[in-house]
Formats: sequence, structure tokens, C-alpha cells
Amino acid sequence: MKRILLLVVALAAAVSVSAKSDTLSYASAESVGMDGKYLSTTIDSLVEYAMSQHAFPGCQILVARHGKIVHHKSYGHHTYRRYRAVENDHIFDLASCSKVMGATIAMMKLVEDGLIGLDEPFSKSFPYFVGSNKEDVTLREFLAHQGGLVPSVNVYRIMHDEQGRLREGLFSYTPSEEYPIEVYKNMWARKDMREIVYKAVADTPLGPKKFRYSCMSFLCYPYVVESLTGKGYEEFLRDTYYEPLGADAIMLNPAHKYPKNKILPTEVDTVYRNDLIHGYVHDESAAMLGGVSGNAGVFANTESMAKVLQMLLNGGTYG
Repeated sequence: MKRILLLVVALAAAVSVSAKSDTLSYASAESVGMDGKYLSTTIDSLVEYAMSQHAFPGCQILVARHGKIVHHKSYGHHTYRRYRAVENDHIFDLASCSKVMGATIAMMKLVEDGLIGLDEPFSKSFPYFVGSNKEDVTLREFLAHQGGLVPSVNVYRIMHDEQGRLREGLFSYTPSEEYPIEVYKNMWARKDMREIVYKAVADTPLGPKKFRYSCMSFLCYPYVVESLTGKGYEEFLRDTYYEPLGADAIMLNPAHKYPKNKILPTEVDTVYRNDLIHGYVHDESAAMLGGVSGNAGVFANTESMAKVLQMLLNGGTYG
């Protein structure tokens, strides 16, 4: 796939939060022992150089230390066409940072509440792995990327036949009872798409239990959250974390709930949506799940991200 925009790389690398503090507030860099002029000029210079090299068309940078936000600035534009400047309330597709901003903190809460065990087989809570080569792998091993999983599920093979055409019956251009899962603005997946994806994950080979980065178990965590709490994945994240934190610019599927001119487009999908993805998750496997996945799909700005990260630095409290 040709990626024309690398916005999330800039965003994800640009949220720096340091040290425990009750809440975040704005202050001068000097108040927390930093050289404000040097910090700003260095960041500005690095970002301008990166944009001049077409590393990305725009980004946001937020730096906080000891609970004090000392640099919060947006740079560049939504795309290389430079038609809309990035502002601080604009949100980005977080890509794999969704694993931390959504799935990992969700699973941490389930463990804390005694709903699932880190060292028990994950298949106890995810029945699709029962009878598979993953039946005895623990949640701890999956979260640590040491469960022997391959990096990703072959989405192209799931969706395409031997001639490279979309498999008949998987998608519809109109929603219905049989096709309720919105994949994109003009595409809906059939109602058993989650089962198709989960079974594909279960059928993948298992390697040695050593570190190997993998998206696959993260595809499955929303199912576990929903089955153990009775809440939808995003509802659980919102009620447990985002709303109590006042992080109002972090969400899934923002196309239906956030102004489109405040959402940065992500990439051109040439696998099956064939469009510049804007307001929908860029990741093809997460899109097949309606944007409700643990491997990708969270959108946010740096301020909302920083609140989640500060909460983690505080050991799970904020305010």
C-alpha cells in the first residue's frame, strides 16, 4: 500500500509527558527547569526540516514536565495540498498507538477488577482460541508480544479470491440487517465479519515464545471487553477513562461525531476502499471490524493523549 501521509508518526512521537502530577496545566518551561527558548526553537527547526523533506505535511507537538505543559503547538497542513492548517483541536488517526490509548488500558482495568487474569489462558475469555494452537497462551504473553503470534492477519487473502477480486458477498454498498458493519462511508461488511476475522487469527501459525511485535491479539480485545463488562468497547473506554479525564478529543470512528474539517486524512487505501481515508480507521483489518479494534482505530489530539499518559504516570489517577 502506498502511504502518502505520515501524520500519526509525527503526532505519536510528539507527545512527551514526564513525571507524576495530579493534573496537567500550562506553565513556562523555566518553571520546571527547562530552557523555553531552546526547546521551542529546536522543536520548530526539527519540524520544519521534516516537513520540508515531506516526512509529513503537518503535526502537533505537546511537551509536559512535572504536570506542566510547556510546549503545545500545531504545524503544517492536513495534506501536502496545504488547503487547511493543523490546529490544536484537530485529531489524528493514532494507528498502532491505539494499542496503548485503548486496548492496553482497557485490559489493565479488566485485570484490576478481577475479570481476567494476566497469567491464565486468554482462551478462557476468548473462545475462538479454544482448540487452536493458541489455547494455552496467556494474556501476559500476548500483551508483551511474546505469545508466538505472527505480525498480522492476511487481510488481503480474507477479502480477495485467487484472481485478486473482492470475494462476493463480503461487502455491500448499502446497509442492511445482513450488512450492518460500516467499513467506510459507502461500504458495509456482513454481520459475521468479526467471526471471520477471529477465526482467521485463530488459524494462523504459532512461533516460538520470544518477542515479536504482533497486531493480532489486539484485534480480539474489544470482544473480551464487551463480553466481560456488557459494554461496547468505546463505551467502556469513554466511561472508564476518557470522560473522567476530560479527554474530549479522543474517540473511535470520528466521521460521525467530530467535525470533518478537524480530522486529518490518513492515507490512500488501495486494498479495498480505494479512496483517501478520512475520519475512518486506516488499518484494513480494523476497518473490517467496523473500526472497533484494539490494534488501531483510536483518533485523538495531543492534549487528550497527554491526559491519558499523565494518568498512567500517576499510577492510574488524575485530579
